[in-house]
Amino acid sequence: MSVSIPVSQTLTGVATLCFDVGASQNRIHVSLPSTSAEGGAYEKEVIFGNTYQRDNDLVMDGDTAASSQRFKVQGTYPLTDSKGVTKDVALDESLLAGAIVKTFAQPTYRPTALERKYSSRNTVFSLHLAFAHAYMALSELSGVPVENIQVSWRVFVLIPPQHSKVGDDVEGGKKAMAALVHSVKNIHFESPQIVKDIAIAPGNVAVLSEGFMALIASQYFEKQVPQSDGTVKTVIESYPSTSVDGGHTSTELHPGDVTLIVDIGQGTTDFFGIAGVSTPIDNLIGTADVGGNNVGAVLAQMLVSSKYGIDLKTVEKQNEAVQTSRIRVGGSLKGITGFVDRARQQVAETLREKLIRLFESSGFSLSDVTHVFFTGGGSLRGTAIREGREVVTDSLGTLLFEMLQQYGLSDAQRIENVSNDPQDVRLANLRGLRLMSLHPSVKGY
Repeated sequence: MSVSIPVSQTLTGVATLCFDVGASQNRIHVSLPSTSAEGGAYEKEVIFGNTYQRDNDLVMDGDTAASSQRFKVQGTYPLTDSKGVTKDVALDESLLAGAIVKTFAQPTYRPTALERKYSSRNTVFSLHLAFAHAYMALSELSGVPVENIQVSWRVFVLIPPQHSKVGDDVEGGKKAMAALVHSVKNIHFESPQIVKDIAIAPGNVAVLSEGFMALIASQYFEKQVPQSDGTVKTVIESYPSTSVDGGHTSTELHPGDVTLIVDIGQGTTDFFGIAGVSTPIDNLIGTADVGGNNVGAVLAQMLVSSKYGIDLKTVEKQNEAVQTSRIRVGGSLKGITGFVDRARQQVAETLREKLIRLFESSGFSLSDVTHVFFTGGGSLRGTAIREGREVVTDSLGTLLFEMLQQYGLSDAQRIENVSNDPQDVRLANLRGLRLMSLHPSVKGY
């Protein structure tokens, strides 16, 4: 929550950047405590894309150049491969992020499911853009020009749980990601003009696990509490354990519990087991190169050979058809609920098979699981027209949960997200990361 705070011409202090590097979007939360007598903070969430093109590959027209962000990345950045080998890669790129409409080639840089985030040039570019958006947000909230913002940074960033370990080092991936963040020494944007040195002290980069942060966001929330001296203090509180007026409730975890987190993204699905409250289970961490977009891809294949003969060529059109269970044929909308149900069922069966194989190799049984938590944009419900009425359809998570109940998961309790609003679900990892940034005991690199 942003507070109205009188500002001076220069903004200083230690700002916090929470950063979720996504497969299709990047998400940040930026905050800076106020030094005013009222307390409080400037804070804002920002969502931006993460596809970049070399500037000289573009043919720009109309307003496109004005609506895009041109920036320069120069320097040496440590990129670490899956075996733990780090190479210092010298980058000298003039890039553009934003509206890319005419190109001689496909967009040059975008993340893939196979890349580890600490080994990707795309992460380097996204870090530059994240800091630029953070400075713009602080300027917008405070009224202080970007050039007069002189802050140092604490950075909290996410990686998939299966990337935390590199070789024999259980924290190798986290260390590699932190080193990559520390390597961003400056940003240089031409449009809008933002040229800043980035100051991050040792120990001020924390790297935490995706999925688990969404679970944190389902159990706790941030609250602004007025103090007797007139200031405002930020505290972390847990949701009530019993429902108040139908509101969200927390789930108490105990020693001996095993919680399975299933983070269904657009292109991949991560599986992550924790023992008790927060201890990772090393043998119960895995990933599948299957996600929400696969439902649209399967649906598109079905529709091409159907009576409609429709080719949904783009991911955007496929996802829209999945979410609405309708397509436009000629001048009218046609319901395709049956097609969507079958496509979603097929993808859920693929995830079930991969998850069962993970358990078979882990030494755990599905019957050991006491709680299951589904999160990620791919876990969202859609809508469909049934008997003339619009209804909410089952999500991939719901279908997978029902399937797994036939394989020993029958006694597990499902932990719910705070809401099924698409934006809230997609931001759950970021919001959990924000909560952890308020916790004094989080370890940094």
